[in-house]
Amino acid sequence: MSKFAKRMRKNILSLRISNGTVHDKLKAALQVMELEYQDSKNQIFANAMSKPRSCNAIRRCNSPWCPICANPKSSKAKRKASTTIQSAPWETVKPTTNTKPTEYRVRGGQRMVEAFDELPSIVCHPITINMFLVAVNGCLNQISRKARRRMLRLLKKLTKGAICRGKFDIALMYLDELEFDLPDNEWPTGIDPKSPPHELYAMFHFHGVIFDPYLARRELREIIAHEFSGAKRVCVRRAKGTTVLDDGTMCGGLQGYLEYASMEKREISFGMDSADAVVKLVQIDSTWKRANRNFSFGKSISESGINISRSRIAVLLRQQHLDDVKADNGKSIPAEQFIVQWLTFADEYLECVKRARTNSISMRHVCNFLYALHSNWFGSDIFHQIDFITYFKRKKPELAKLLFERVPNQI
Repeated sequence: MSKFAKRMRKNILSLRISNGTVHDKLKAALQVMELEYQDSKNQIFANAMSKPRSCNAIRRCNSPWCPICANPKSSKAKRKASTTIQSAPWETVKPTTNTKPTEYRVRGGQRMVEAFDELPSIVCHPITINMFLVAVNGCLNQISRKARRRMLRLLKKLTKGAICRGKFDIALMYLDELEFDLPDNEWPTGIDPKSPPHELYAMFHFHGVIFDPYLARRELREIIAHEFSGAKRVCVRRAKGTTVLDDGTMCGGLQGYLEYASMEKREISFGMDSADAVVKLVQIDSTWKRANRNFSFGKSISESGINISRSRIAVLLRQQHLDDVKADNGKSIPAEQFIVQWLTFADEYLECVKRARTNSISMRHVCNFLYALHSNWFGSDIFHQIDFITYFKRKKPELAKLLFERVPNQI
């Protein structure tokens, strides 16, 4: 095949990769590897093609390049059946082991989720960390060891008994189109962070779940963001509930997130550069093994013996509920906003009342005035139009300034 014919063939395959379904993308990617192998005789392309070529319905290859095994819509994944459904915040869905999964992402997800089987979802946090930028000719085996050391340094800062399970992964990205920030000293050598070139680099990242028996989601994110500084570099999500299907199988929740972490997803859609992206991804992906992706820290609570405080769980659940109410506060009527304001700024209100007492205003006078004013506000026509604090400031501006000078009108 001439160079011109090969270039035209790659352009056609690039269009299929950019615009096709998952099945079409992976099928075209295999054809790109075949062209590259015919030209260079590089064994890494033959190794990447060997398993998908021999995949069949009886014996699946479980390759991330396989149009069937790596396509969730095509593969028929079997999951473990559930025996109990969560009935209290500290109880969880406990899967049985009567069904052995054969699909690699499901098997990886179920193996990792077992460490979180008996834990409340409020203290289990799915996380994503964008860790490093790696040149396409780099060695991921060495980078994974470096990433492992940084993760261990991070997790040792958490509460005793913390657990982490997850996977390292890579995704190709253009340096000048990054959607997150890195400190200047963490950019690849020779790259100017202020004017990065339009080149493909591998973004080395981590998907996983962290359990901490004490920290709230916001507190955990602050610790992680201190270790991995940069805007939009760290994402700590809320653990969603597990869905139990009619046949008893489980999906979603921590199980679903860890299955996603085990997908080894191939993001190769780069327009007319998609074929070249496949070649670069195969080359860098050959520098590590599937075992290098795994990360594990801490023992399950059945082994470590860590006790989870139910009072702490209640505090975290109450705070999460308050956050939900505050998130929807813009849709609330002023009466509901008033409740949220008083719940949110309770400490500030108490400080203001104490300060009022030091200014020769009796506590009885303050309480009686607040009660009377609130009754008037609640019974008036403007109840649905303005919140109580605004009403207070209009009726008694001097006392309102003394009581509420540290409390904002809106949340």
